[in-house]
Amino acid sequence: MRKIGFALCFWLLLSTLSLAQTGQQTQAPPSPAQLSAAEQKRDKDVSADATGDNARAMSTETRPQPTMQLEKFGYSYFKQAREAITLRRIYFQMLLQGTLQRSNVPLTTPVISQGDTEAVPAAPPEATPKQETPTTTGAAQKTTPVTKETPKQETVPATPPVPSRLEVPATPESVPQLPFPPVYYPPFGTPQTPNTPFVLPPADALKNFVGPDAMLWMNVLMPAPERYQLGPGDLLTLRYWSETLEPREVTLRIDPQGALNLPMGGRIIARGQTLPQLEETVRKVLSRVIRNVQVTLTLRELRTMTIIIAGEAYAPGSYQVPAVATLFNALYACGGPSDNGSLRRIQLKRTDGSVHTFDFYRFLLYGDGSQDVPLQPGDVLFIPPVEVQVSVSGEVHRPAIYELLPTERLRDAIAFAGGVKPSGVAQRVAVTSVRPGEARQLIDANLLASDEANNPPLYDGDKVEVYSVRPVFANIVTIEGAVDQPGNYALTPGMTVADLVERARGLLEDAYVDRADLFRTNPDNTRTLIPVRLAQALQRDPQADVPLQRRDRLVVYAIKDVEWMGDRRVQVRGAVQKQGVYYRADNMHVQDLLLQAGGVLPNAYVERAFLQRRNPDGSYGPLLAIDLRKAMLNDPEHNVLLQDRDMLMVYTREQAQFTPENVVTIDGAVQSPGTYPRAENMRLADLIRLAGGPLPEAAERVEIAKARKPIGTPPLEVNLAQALSGMDSSNPLLEDGDVVTVRARGDFRLKPLTVYLRGAVKEPGPYTLRAPTERLSDIIKRAGGLLETAYPPAARLMRRPDQVISELQRTLTGRILQVLKVVNEEEYRRALARSDVERVR
Repeated sequence: MRKIGFALCFWLLLSTLSLAQTGQQTQAPPSPAQLSAAEQKRDKDVSADATGDNARAMSTETRPQPTMQLEKFGYSYFKQAREAITLRRIYFQMLLQGTLQRSNVPLTTPVISQGDTEAVPAAPPEATPKQETPTTTGAAQKTTPVTKETPKQETVPATPPVPSRLEVPATPESVPQLPFPPVYYPPFGTPQTPNTPFVLPPADALKNFVGPDAMLWMNVLMPAPERYQLGPGDLLTLRYWSETLEPREVTLRIDPQGALNLPMGGRIIARGQTLPQLEETVRKVLSRVIRNVQVTLTLRELRTMTIIIAGEAYAPGSYQVPAVATLFNALYACGGPSDNGSLRRIQLKRTDGSVHTFDFYRFLLYGDGSQDVPLQPGDVLFIPPVEVQVSVSGEVHRPAIYELLPTERLRDAIAFAGGVKPSGVAQRVAVTSVRPGEARQLIDANLLASDEANNPPLYDGDKVEVYSVRPVFANIVTIEGAVDQPGNYALTPGMTVADLVERARGLLEDAYVDRADLFRTNPDNTRTLIPVRLAQALQRDPQADVPLQRRDRLVVYAIKDVEWMGDRRVQVRGAVQKQGVYYRADNMHVQDLLLQAGGVLPNAYVERAFLQRRNPDGSYGPLLAIDLRKAMLNDPEHNVLLQDRDMLMVYTREQAQFTPENVVTIDGAVQSPGTYPRAENMRLADLIRLAGGPLPEAAERVEIAKARKPIGTPPLEVNLAQALSGMDSSNPLLEDGDVVTVRARGDFRLKPLTVYLRGAVKEPGPYTLRAPTERLSDIIKRAGGLLETAYPPAARLMRRPDQVISELQRTLTGRILQVLKVVNEEEYRRALARSDVERVR
C-alpha cells in the first residue's frame, strides 16, 4: 500500500509540473485577449456614433480586440517533444533531491554532484533478458523495448560516453521504490537498459541544456533509404546457408576503417557501398569457400553521428543521431526553438565552413521538402533569436502569432494566416503598429488596394485584426407559425405575403386563415403592426396581398392560438368518437361535424341530440333538438347550418334510460369468444363464424342459454356439425341476450407430448407418450434398456418449472418466504436484545 501511495503521488506531481512548465515555456507574448478588465470596459463605452476623423483618431485601446488566445504558428509541431523533455527534467530533479529511486537500481545508486568532472565507465549488464515487459506511468507513457535472445549472434556493442557520477549508498527504507519511467528522447531517444546501474545526467541537464548523456541512441523505426551508403559504425546481420551448411546468422559492425570481417571469407571493404552491393560482394567472397551459398544481409542498426544544436533552442546541446537524420528530425529532438527562437532563419553550419539558412515556414505552409536536408557529422544547428513577431486575428483562416522576415509586410502576414474569410472585411484591416522610437499608431489598411500605403511594414509586437461583416442580413424576411417551413427567406423584388407563404410550402391544416399579422421594422428600429387578411391574400387580392419590405416578419396563427376568440369554432360532446373543438368552415352542417368527429359511438342515442346556440354577446341562445339519423340522411330540418360557437351534445342510451338488448354472447372453444351485436335473422352458425369458427378441440355439443326465460329453463342443445352445415333444425335463430357455449373435448391434444431420453441407453432420442400413465421405466424399455456403462443412481430428471409448480403455488411460496424472513429478523432482534441484557448484568 505504501508503494502504491507513492506511485499515485508521483503521477499527480508529474502531471501538474508538466502542465505548469509547458505552459510557462510555450507562453506567447501578451495577446489582445489579455487586456485588463478596465480596457475591455473602455472598449464598450466608446460611442457607436464616432465617424470620420474621430473614428480614425480612436486610440488602440478603444478598438475591438479579439477574445481568443493566440498561439505561435508552428510551435505546436514540437509540443510532444517538449513535454517529454520537461518530464525528464522533473524526474531528474526528484532523483537529485533523494525523493525517488528507480526500482531496478541496485542499492548503490549513482547520484549527480554539481562539481563532478571525473567520468566513470558504466557497469555492463550481467545478462540480457529474453524479454522485458513494457512499463508505463501516468504522467508520460514510455515503453521499454523488447530484447530477444538470438542464438549464434556476435554483437560488438558501442560504449557511449558516460557523464560524471558519484557512488553513494542508498537503502530501500530511506527512499520509496517506484517503477522508473524510461527516459525517452523523441524521435530517437532510447530507454536505459534494464538491470544496469542507472546513470544520471549532469547538473546542466536540469536547466535548458542537454549534456552528452542525452545523446540519442535509438534507431529510426523505418527502413534506410535504398541509396544509403554504409559506413563505419553500421551494424549488419549476415545470414548464409547452403545445401550442405545449416543456416547461420552473424552480427557484424563496420570498423572505423570501413571494413567488414567475414566469418569465413576474410576482410572486405564496406565503406561507400549500398546494402544490395555489399550483399553481392559478400556472396562472391563466401562462394569461394562454400559451394552454392545463399546470402542475405540486413541493416540492424544505423551508425550514429554527433551534431550540436545551439542558440535559442528549447534544449540545446550535443546530440548523437542516426546517420539518416535530417534537419527537422534534429529540431524535433531538441524540442524546437524556445519562445525567443526563430523558425524562419535556422542556420546549418557545415564543417567545411559553409552556412545554409532554412525557413521552417516553407515546410509547414507549402510542404517544401527541400528545407529538410540530411545532416552530416559535425553539423552545427544554430537557432537565432526571433526579430519580428506579429499577431493576426479576426476573420482569417488561421489566426496565430507569426514571425516575419525584414522584407515581409502586411499582405505577407495575411497570407500566412490563410487569407481573409468571406465573412471578413478586406477593405478595412486594423493594424496596431508603432512609429519606431516615437509612439504607437493605428493604421487602417485596404487589402483590395494595390498601393504601398495599404501594405505597410510591420514591427515586432504589432497586432493585425480583420473585422467581420455586420451580422445583419440585407435582404431577409421571416415567416413564423402555422406554415410547413417557417424561418428566414430572401427578399426578392416585388415579393408579397402570398409569395412568402408559397416559399414556406403553404399553410398547415390548423392554420387560422382569417387573419395574420405582419410586423414591420421601421428605419428608427420601431415596429408597426399590419393586420393581413390571409385568405384573401392567398387568392392574390391586391388589397390584402401586402408587398414585403426588408426585415418584415409574418406571423400565421394556428386555430388553437385563437380559440379564445370563438370565431369559426364549433364543438361536439358526448357519445362520439372524437370529442372536441373543430374549425367551422363555410356551409358546414351537423352532418359535416359528425363526420369530422368520427361518427357516433355504438351506444349513442341517435333519436335525439341537442344543438346549443350562442348569442353574439356570449350568452346562451336557443336549444335545438336534432335527430341524428335524419341529419345523416341530409334532412334539412335536422341537418341544420352551423354557426360560430355552436355546441352539439350527443347522449348515450344509458343517459336516455334505455337498456341495450341487441347483443349475444358466445364462449367456449371458439377463436374469439365475447359479446357481439345481434343482427336481424341472426342464427347460431352466423355467430360461430363471427367468432372466428370453432377450435380444433371443439366438441359436437353446443348449448344455447336463452334470455328472458323462467328460472330453471334448460339450455338448448344442438349438434355443431349440423349447425354449421346450415340445417335449420340445428341452426336456430338467436335472440337478444342469448349465451352460446361451444363445449371442448377433454381427451383432445393439439400435439402429442414428447419426452427426451439422453445418455447411456441403447436408443436415445425423443419419445412420444402413448398414454398418460406411461412412466420413466416404460420409456427406458422402449429405448432398448440401459447400456453396460450406465450408472442409474446418477440419473437426472429435468422438467420445466411451469409443469412442476403452478402459478398459485409460486405466488404462495414467495409470500411464505417473505413471512419467514420477517419472522427470522424478529427472532434475531429478540436474541440480540437478550444478549445485550445479559452483558449488562
